Amino acid sequence: MCGITGYINIKNHKHLSNQSLNKIIHRGLDNTSTYSLENSTFSHCLHSVVGNQPQPIVQEDFIFGANCEIYNWKELAKKYKLKANNDADLLLQFLIFNLKNKRPNEKILNKIS
Repeated sequence: MCGITGYINIKNHKHLSNQSLNKIIHRGLDNTSTYSLENSTFSHCLHSVVGNQPQPIVQEDFIFGANCEIYNWKELAKKYKLKANNDADLLLQFLIFNLKNKRPNEKILNKIS
């Protein structure tokens, strides 16, 4: 199971996120990654089940991390013409796709299994 940590608008966000990541590192030994902005830091340790896609994923204006198992991710990627590397990547692209097309995410999330 992956581990996700992050801090927003806290003075020592980088240090705190790294401390938190070190406490949960055993949850995902396949990859660890941290992404920091001026006032926030997000970290992720990956337990790779479906492709080794480092997270957090940064795409457009989105920073995304997930612990998911989407079994039909390849079919959904093909159907919606998304170039996803794994299930978490698909979920982010799916959400962005729906935001851009002003579709309610509740309907689209029902298609995920």
